[in-house]
Amino acid sequence: MKKRKPLKLAKTTPRLSVCMIVKNEEEMLPKCLESIREVADEIIIVDTGSTDNTVAIAESFGAKVYFHPWEKDFSKHRNQSLSYATGDWILQIDADETLEPESKNELKRLLRQAPKDVNGFFVQIHDYRSNGQKNVVFNFARLYRNGVGVHYEGIVHNQVIIPGKVLFCNVRLNHYGYDLEPEKMKWKYKRVLTLLKKQLKQDPKNYFTLYNLANTYSMSGKPEKAIFWGEKTLEVLRRQKRASLLYVGVYYPIITSYIHLKNYQKAREYCQEAIKIFPYYLDGYYQLTRVDFIEQKFTDVLRNAEKYHQVREYLLADLSRIEFLNLYTFSLDFRVNYWMGVGKLGLGAPAEADKFFQKAFDSPLFDKSLALEMIHNISIVERGEILYTWLQKVVDRFKNNQSFVFDLLHDLKLNHGAEVLRPFFERDKVKHQFQTTEFLHATWHYFHDELASAEKLFQAVPSDSPYFLDAQIKLVLIKRNLNQISQAITICRKLLDSDMEKQTKVSINIELVKLLLDNQELEEASRQWQNVWRLNKKSREVLLFGIEIHWKTGQYELAVNFAAKLLEELGLPCPQQLDSLEEFADLLDRIGKRLLQYKEFDLAERAYQIATLVHPDHLPANLYLARANLKQKNYSQTLQHLQQVLMLEPANRDALNLLREINFSVGSPK
Repeated sequence: MKKRKPLKLAKTTPRLSVCMIVKNEEEMLPKCLESIREVADEIIIVDTGSTDNTVAIAESFGAKVYFHPWEKDFSKHRNQSLSYATGDWILQIDADETLEPESKNELKRLLRQAPKDVNGFFVQIHDYRSNGQKNVVFNFARLYRNGVGVHYEGIVHNQVIIPGKVLFCNVRLNHYGYDLEPEKMKWKYKRVLTLLKKQLKQDPKNYFTLYNLANTYSMSGKPEKAIFWGEKTLEVLRRQKRASLLYVGVYYPIITSYIHLKNYQKAREYCQEAIKIFPYYLDGYYQLTRVDFIEQKFTDVLRNAEKYHQVREYLLADLSRIEFLNLYTFSLDFRVNYWMGVGKLGLGAPAEADKFFQKAFDSPLFDKSLALEMIHNISIVERGEILYTWLQKVVDRFKNNQSFVFDLLHDLKLNHGAEVLRPFFERDKVKHQFQTTEFLHATWHYFHDELASAEKLFQAVPSDSPYFLDAQIKLVLIKRNLNQISQAITICRKLLDSDMEKQTKVSINIELVKLLLDNQELEEASRQWQNVWRLNKKSREVLLFGIEIHWKTGQYELAVNFAAKLLEELGLPCPQQLDSLEEFADLLDRIGKRLLQYKEFDLAERAYQIATLVHPDHLPANLYLARANLKQKNYSQTLQHLQQVLMLEPANRDALNLLREINFSVGSPK
């Protein structure tokens, strides 16, 4: 009798437990659970106090839900979720994340083929903004064996401790949790900062905590604090014999904060230091290119941009090369191409510039804000055929957003006068395009200084049109230009009584404040300003009007206080005291110059107007306002400001040159 061969049992795929902690995640949880439904053998959820539909949603996906009250300790609750897992492997995921569909088969393969001596895998985390732009890419250990002693440490930004070998893999999670509504983000940052400060008290030299403080302050818009904690992190790290590549990432909040504060030299130094530590630090090359672009060092722009592209290609070929480093600029290659285009244009190579502009333009992430910036900067460097070619392309791309087209042209007119638009409007295609709707036809007349015709056409936009609200807002602009302030105020009040998005309402409210101030209705202006101030206490525009309102109503100390707040928001130092009206006007001059750097020309002009209100003889303010009014062909206002300057300095060369320009423009005798 033949001896039978022993039966071989089919090798089964190890079971996978997906573990989560949640609280009030009804908005994002369904998408997350749907993404892991096919790969999870069980879903373990620890709920820390949800009051919405989170639990019901979880149970509808078959999750096992366990209830533990929130104890302000992320690691404790993560470890609780692990304790309930019965699978061979655990995947940790958050409610604001999804498993990339293409990663499902890779995940199953890893579970089947993982070597026995491997206890975990670093997965790729890709963080996205709501517009689809990839914000940051990094590797993090999220997949690990059950029962080998894996646990979490740290009350916030917890770290997972995995005994044994951990490898990199191509499984990918997509994260969406850092692009929420402003109020939700504010709450999130506040919660994280509270826990980080508690953690720092327990261990003041914990450089992981210091690193996260720098990042959190940077993301919450507090550059000085980001720099303080970032440099503190570097102090501690420099005393270590070695540290993880992760901590090269602390340079990012330091660099971006120095750029925000306009300290480009410091930003450049930190970029170079970071690249010296890690030669493939993509974000360092990106920020170097950015600083070169701001400072118009076009040769350096091209050199560092080329290096950025080379490093990006090298890292994308194998993301394990970044180890645990967070990189924020993988998806910003389109912006680097735009900078290269301006660089080529600045060096006198328009044909090559055109190729780089096209690369940027072809990106799905090329949006209205970049289009506006690109046209603005092309117009500064070169106002030849390339400007009108790209203006045409941008208008064609965004032709269905007619209000944006108006704003685009308005920016050019503000910066260069109406003359810059004439070659564009002479194109046959443009002539046809701007006759197709009432809104575009009105736009045509507006930029030909035919305000009465523009007014009639904007008024003709029907109330059921998607452009009705925009048309009404443009009517306010026309009424202001025609000095029909009371009528403009009436339109704003009617608009504020209608339903609209919060941000649009805020913008109209600010416009109403501006009009009321110009109409000397100070009491009503103050009331309306208070409404806006309650909604947005960091808006530069709101702070600037706070200065003007309090000065005009005789509340001088409050005016100075709001100037101090605006200086802080602009990243400018604030003097300890002011000893004269001239010093306060000088301070407003600094505010005006910084607003010009931010390309906020209307606000800059307002700052200079307030400076002349404070100190009518302030020479820099009068000179700026003379130039601004001359550009807008407001010759009487230009002459008033020049007269003020020439009374103080009869031989002032700038004022005399402006006077000659007026004489030339209006054909007056010298």
